[in-house]
Amino acid sequence: MATCACSYSLLGPMLIYFGVSSLAVSGIMSLVSAYQLWILIAIIFLNLLSVYYFSGRIASAERRTQRREARASRKS
Repeated sequence: MATCACSYSLLGPMLIYFGVSSLAVSGIMSLVSAYQLWILIAIIFLNLLSVYYFSGRIASAERRTQRREARASRKS
């Protein structure tokens, strides 16, 4: 998030649409800009966790496929 008004054009209308008052929106925008580094670090951490999780699922699916193929070749 940038600390300029550029971020307001993205988040402001969305928050106002959900019924947040304009004063509360400016407070939320100030809060986001104050903690933008920690928000960015948390997003990067969550992305790394999801990559680790899904790469493990892909690897386990590949192992299952290899085991099925090995069983099928033994039976025939």
